[in-house]
Amino acid sequence: MEQKAVESTPSQFLKEKIQTLNEEAFALRFTDFQQALHLAETSLALIGDNPDLLAEKAFALNAKGIAHYTLGDDANAVDCFQESLRLARVIDDKEKEAAFLCSIGIVHLRRQETEAAISLFEASLALCQKFGFSKTEAVVLNNLGNAFIDQKRFADALACHEKRLNAKEKMNDERGENCLFGKFSLCAFGVRQFGACIRLANQGRAIAEKLGEKCSMATVYLNLGKVYAKRNS
Repeated sequence: MEQKAVESTPSQFLKEKIQTLNEEAFALRFTDFQQALHLAETSLALIGDNPDLLAEKAFALNAKGIAHYTLGDDANAVDCFQESLRLARVIDDKEKEAAFLCSIGIVHLRRQETEAAISLFEASLALCQKFGFSKTEAVVLNNLGNAFIDQKRFADALACHEKRLNAKEKMNDERGENCLFGKFSLCAFGVRQFGACIRLANQGRAIAEKLGEKCSMATVYLNLGKVYAKRNS
């Protein structure tokens, strides 16, 4: 019995080390891309082909994929995300599956492969809504709304961003709300609802002022100017 306890210790130590590497890689994925990449690769080297660490491997691959994506390396990003998705399905982790479908969709969206992106976002959204993954759902709705904006499907985009705003209000995320009011304004502009556009832009401006985000405020004023010019033309 004592020998068994000794044998299990390295495995627990390894899991904890991998978890720390994964968390650090994920935290740095948008700020220090090369370090995030290094940490994720270190984690993956420790994991190897261990069948008991598939969840950790999926997480590390996702962090690595995000770092590749941020560095502009779409091909390697997709490879990482697709392998993450495969592993999520193997371990039947629906929340990870939804997140990784969205990640692949984001790459397609940047490539301007909008139909493929929408298909992936909708598959992700279906999982989120079925199982109640509210945080992931907010991310998916944002990206699906952006894809609809790219297609000038402003009514569909507006519906997505309205749903996301409801989620952001529940999470008390004012920064997310500020960005969303800008997107609402863009959608309203697209369907020539200039009164709504001005009202929504001003709501975004109020939040930007409250948060002290001067750059956001400048963008709002610029967009308001465009609306007034268009309305009076």
